Amino acid sequence: MILITTDQQRYDTLGVTGNEHVRTPAIDALAARGTLFTHTYIQNPVCMPSRACLNTGRYVHQHGVEYMRSDIEATPGLPPDETTLAERLQQHGYHTAAFGKIHLLPPRGFDELRLTQGKGARWTVSSGSPLGPAQLGPVYENWLEERNPGAYERIYESRRTSEYTDFDTAVPVPIPAEEYIDSWIGANAADYVSRERDGPFFAAVGFCGPHTPFDPPEPYASMYDPRSMPVPDLFDAVSGSALVGDRRPQFDGPERDENIRRIVAYYWGMMTLIDDMVATIVAAAEQRNDGRDTVIIMTTDHGEMLGDYGTLGKANFIESVIRVPLTVTSLSGAHGTPGREVGDLVEHVDVASTVLDLAGIAPPPELPGQSLRGYCHERLDDPEPRSSALCEFTTNDRRHRSKCVRTQRYKYIFHDGGRAPELYDLQEDPGELVNLAGDPANDHLVRRHAQLLLDRLTGTAINAWNATPAARFPADIDDYGRPIAPLPLSETAP
Repeated sequence: MILITTDQQRYDTLGVTGNEHVRTPAIDALAARGTLFTHTYIQNPVCMPSRACLNTGRYVHQHGVEYMRSDIEATPGLPPDETTLAERLQQHGYHTAAFGKIHLLPPRGFDELRLTQGKGARWTVSSGSPLGPAQLGPVYENWLEERNPGAYERIYESRRTSEYTDFDTAVPVPIPAEEYIDSWIGANAADYVSRERDGPFFAAVGFCGPHTPFDPPEPYASMYDPRSMPVPDLFDAVSGSALVGDRRPQFDGPERDENIRRIVAYYWGMMTLIDDMVATIVAAAEQRNDGRDTVIIMTTDHGEMLGDYGTLGKANFIESVIRVPLTVTSLSGAHGTPGREVGDLVEHVDVASTVLDLAGIAPPPELPGQSLRGYCHERLDDPEPRSSALCEFTTNDRRHRSKCVRTQRYKYIFHDGGRAPELYDLQEDPGELVNLAGDPANDHLVRRHAQLLLDRLTGTAINAWNATPAARFPADIDDYGRPIAPLPLSETAP
């Protein structure tokens, strides 16, 4: 099992998802050899909470990692009573490893680790930032300094230039491509996958791109001519959502088109570099000769505005942020039929249940996801289609919370604190420009979707503790507080 994630990747950044300009032949080939899910939705539009959903197979309101602080290292980690996907696989004999950015604090359930916390666009110094430790991290730093002394510091020097600010971080990194953070991650993953071992393995591979900074190394920085890059269709649109930020100043004035085109060119350059790394991982897997199939699942933690409504980033429920690519590929074909495309609604929490199902492990009752295995093979029955997808968001200062439910046609958003709700007809208004919730004629739709959201939340109020009959803690006293004597060994022995 190989779970590959990118960071902040839009659905429309692949050839297989309709982009006619960007070059992603390796990822496109994985989709052609497996199953492409065209309507996959994340459960939180921010890195760490979203990855907690992916790593546990549980919703935000279940696992509790609901927000990410600005000083990332101070973000509360996964609660101790939660079990990760890697831990579940470990318990069933899998050797587990993680490379790159998995954003699980602390990383649990892995036998081998080589991690970074991401590129951290806000960090402009390698040490001493009030934001905390630089996110590229000491493991990558030590490796890079051994190969190219001074290179780590040069990365941060390039972030202290006026161009870095003026161009919204769109400045090529001043190191060779083979030393770039995502090249390091891809090489580590390929090395691990290529090793001979007696039992099955699970590798979590987390690329840092195409998250900001928009900093591809050469030759990827020159791969796409900014002058030929398309300006986003929604560049001049005004969003109806309260969560979408203000228009960025770089996207007004005479250089506005030039600025967004540069960013798009570098964003696609980072995607092509990642695609090249995916090719090396696939090649390493195909060289194995142990008689076992390798299943590769590829997705991202959330999308990116990339100029939509004149802004960048995430932390909202816009389609370009919460709809993400997902492919499931059986390299031998034993666990999947090539060339399948699924348009049903799918959630990120389904990934963990799918991995467990493919491994022959029954998902426990506290996992709300459904296995996608049936979609992947023509000889298996499709699972019951989802009627909606759930997404939750809490601001990093925890002052505001919002929740979203997305059906095939509508998107409903609830905001706490008495803030007005939102409702969009995605069939008639795919750009999400007109909030229908303010029109009394749509009150029945608002009530119906508010009830659906409440049903989704109350219907998943389950964890490992309340899913276990007669669970008690501590176990050495009874329900009246009286000590329970331990059973004699003769009565406990098999």
